[in-house]
Amino acid sequence: MPTSLASRPRPLVIYDGDCGLCCACIAWLRRRNGDALEFLPLQAPAANHLGIPPERLRQSLQLVEPDGAIFCAAAAALRLLARDPRHARWLGWYQRDATFAELSEAGYAFVARHRGALSVLLRWVGPREFAGAACQVPR
Repeated sequence: MPTSLASRPRPLVIYDGDCGLCCACIAWLRRRNGDALEFLPLQAPAANHLGIPPERLRQSLQLVEPDGAIFCAAAAALRLLARDPRHARWLGWYQRDATFAELSEAGYAFVARHRGALSVLLRWVGPREFAGAACQVPR
């Protein structure tokens, strides 16, 4: 039986715990949001009881808001980024501008498809927080 996604005390972020790039991004979110967000790797047994299809979980980041609304991919990433008021404008553009939304989703899809190579690149040129962020997801 699926666990209720509505009436959660905090937003739930479901991510790929086998991907170094994903884990580095989650570590960044944890540092900036403290206990305001709940995190769950899709590989955790609890992820199987949320009622979200496994292929959708593997495909992209999922954000479950306390009211049960689910956002994925760029929509989820931008909602998380907008938790910092300095970056809220990105979500506003996404919500108001269909072209920006399409470009954001295409950019997210590109990163998701190439996260193995991007994680290697980030280890070389990225900030310290991405050091060692090798993606373990098979290509």
